[in-house]
Amino acid sequence: FFFLMIRRPPRSTQSRSSAASDVYKRQVHGESTRKMLGKPTTLAEARVEVDRVCKRHSCPEINLREISYEDSEKGFFEILSQLTAAPKLDPATFRDTLDLLKKTEPNHLTVIAEERATGRIVGTAALIIEQKLLRGAGRCGHIEDVVVDKGMRGKNLGKRLI
Repeated sequence: FFFLMIRRPPRSTQSRSSAASDVYKRQVHGESTRKMLGKPTTLAEARVEVDRVCKRHSCPEINLREISYEDSEKGFFEILSQLTAAPKLDPATFRDTLDLLKKTEPNHLTVIAEERATGRIVGTAALIIEQKLLRGAGRCGHIEDVVVDKGMRGKNLGKRLI
């Protein structure tokens, strides 16, 4: 059982942000439905699916991939600052925080859209999978921090990230 919800951005979100603006919910009930729809139910399965989907939705100009240590110097905080206040972390703190997230928050995944020609980050989105006591002990996926660079908007990059 998996539940996915995209929420409207908070009032603090900048008015011209590319954050998800519509609400929709999708529920998958039972193992047979999951197999039928081919949807991952664990983050390990989600990571495999993300790699597959990123390869399929990447294009000659944009590479979609999971966040890496080098991204702090490739414009990650600059792109997030188009969504909300995002003070830059020094590279060591960024690396330590990523390691901590992977170790203590295994159900957290950040996807990066990287411009192939320049290596610059032009978009990002995060997925957090939460185990619930509700809905038959199902999982709830939260898509957060979706932002696309101002110069890249209108090219369906946000859809590719999600």
